[in-house]
Amino acid sequence: MSGTPVDRTFPWMIRIGSGQIATHRLFFIAILAFVIAIMLPAIFAPRLHAGLTILTDGIRFGCFAAGTKGADCIEASFARLADAKGPEAAMDALKNDQPIFFGSALDCHASAHAIGRVAASRYASVGEAFAVGDPYCWSGYYHGVIEGTMRGIPREALSARELDPICATIRERDRATFDHWNCAHGLGHALMYLHGEDLERSLASCDLLSDPWERTQCPFGVYMQNAMGGETAAHQSRFLSDDPAFPCTEAMPERADACWWIQSTRYLHLAPNDFAGLFAFCDRAGEHRAACLDGIGREASARSGMHSTKTAARCTLAPNDGDHAACIAGAARNMRSFYHDDAPARAFCTDINAKFVDTCLAAVDAYPTVLYDFSITSHPVRP
Repeated sequence: MSGTPVDRTFPWMIRIGSGQIATHRLFFIAILAFVIAIMLPAIFAPRLHAGLTILTDGIRFGCFAAGTKGADCIEASFARLADAKGPEAAMDALKNDQPIFFGSALDCHASAHAIGRVAASRYASVGEAFAVGDPYCWSGYYHGVIEGTMRGIPREALSARELDPICATIRERDRATFDHWNCAHGLGHALMYLHGEDLERSLASCDLLSDPWERTQCPFGVYMQNAMGGETAAHQSRFLSDDPAFPCTEAMPERADACWWIQSTRYLHLAPNDFAGLFAFCDRAGEHRAACLDGIGREASARSGMHSTKTAARCTLAPNDGDHAACIAGAARNMRSFYHDDAPARAFCTDINAKFVDTCLAAVDAYPTVLYDFSITSHPVRP
């Protein structure tokens, strides 16, 4: 620009004549932020496939810019990635990118569901899709496989004849195991999709299952999907209200544990980060209070990004040692479930108050043999 003096001290600022026009500092900062976003995976996630690095960078940059709809954007983007590169590659990208990409461990589960739904369209059976799956991030991939498998079933004619075969291969091979639980739990999620997030119709469909163990596990997936209805724009449920205890207050006794266990998610959606109030909220659960307290541990660890010190600090807000121990046990189980690996959960157990170490380790050891068993309402506390 002839005749335009340039400020050499701040080269992104220009002057025309004697008057300064707008600074380009914001533009410079935006470019710098974009470059950093591009570089982070190369530094912190070296195992990413070369082709996936660019794709996940695009997801991060584009979806963060989407603001409040970012979670829905991320889920859809990973579905497209699975379709383009394959479910296994998409899960690899999710695993490697998640610590940088997401602000909370909560955010990857829906994306894993989306990847699993794509896998269901690629494999001939649930067993085949499960065989190439990955349990990372609370086994969301497996739950998505079941959702995808059920998409072609007409909901008007739903019966045991249509539902029973879905988990048949796994049921016959590994009944009441971790894989079988993932299938039954995934059925609950899938029924909510099939019935348009209708809680009552989904629970009634769980009752159609011939296998009694599957009938017990299926409602956990239904109530989880319902509680998540307030978290994203893509999955909205009318069975939620400003009362965080609803619909648990109307649940049948045999299903109430399933509802109260996940309802802490709804409470924190209405009262973000109010863990002290969440312990008091569990008083409303009555005889199902143990399930509610276990759910606090799940939320404490998930919303802390599985960070041991932050998780333990949230559990210290418990009003007594019994509730504190229950929170610790729930957190340890949740870490074990998230990674499907003992090591992070055991490391957490070594970082907490010594009074609760036995409870913590017992919870890790029991998983996944004991799933959603809240019959033990007290936990050992060292003096």
